[in-house]
Amino acid sequence: MSAGACSRGHAREASRSGWPLPRTRGLLFSSLSLGERRTRSASEGKELLASEFGAGIGARDTKLAAAATILGHCTRCAAQIVAVVIIGGRLGNVLFYDPQYYFSHPLEIFKVWEGGMAFHGGLIGALIGVLLFSRRYNAPALTVLDLCCLVAPIGIFLGRIANFIRPELWGRPTDAPWAVVFPGTDGQPRHPSQIYEALMEGVLLFLLLLFLILRFQIHRRPGLVVAWFLAGYGTFRFIGEFFRDSESKIYGWFSMGQFLSLPMWAAAAFFFWYALRQPAKATP
Repeated sequence: MSAGACSRGHAREASRSGWPLPRTRGLLFSSLSLGERRTRSASEGKELLASEFGAGIGARDTKLAAAATILGHCTRCAAQIVAVVIIGGRLGNVLFYDPQYYFSHPLEIFKVWEGGMAFHGGLIGALIGVLLFSRRYNAPALTVLDLCCLVAPIGIFLGRIANFIRPELWGRPTDAPWAVVFPGTDGQPRHPSQIYEALMEGVLLFLLLLFLILRFQIHRRPGLVVAWFLAGYGTFRFIGEFFRDSESKIYGWFSMGQFLSLPMWAAAAFFFWYALRQPAKATP
């Protein structure tokens, strides 16, 4: 049997048996999913490694092989989630921020290349995508959500930098020495609110989750990473809205972005309650 046929055979077997992440020390993603899935036996794991990386690597470089297997799962997960994130982000912008305009000009909804994506809509889309992925591959949904929430701040950081470069979603007028005059505005120096949000929602949130995982091992309770992500993002977004020149004011200084932090905090409270009621999973 050829190596390609053998690999495809193992892929079909993996799809039937569920979520085959090898149990190895020193791999954060591997430890996140402990206790929630059936794992392959040692002999099955060696056969998979041999088919993918050669007969000798299974005995010598188990960690490298495990990392590659995990990367393959993450790649498939990301590819399947992208489409629903785009759809959710667009619909979120339509429904949350300018429904009257889009309902009057429905064809404008499809012009995604002109901009107009909402994070909260994309978050709902990502949730749907994760649930569909988990169902298809028989993966523990909370574990996949934890993984996605851990890496989400990286994407948020890049997205905010893109907002700054485009430019869009600029801040309120200010006389701060680091103020920026954005093209397309009235020429007033403004807060670079995109940079503020990139640092808070991207860098700080990622470092917070990483610290909590490494120091307190919150990943041992499925759903707890999700809880901290929702609480952290909701808080940082609420703060960032004070500097953004938002046109979606609900009442006075209170914006739609701040309003949407409320259901995020409510969801975070639920995940805290649920995760903390569960026994901590053992580490390998």
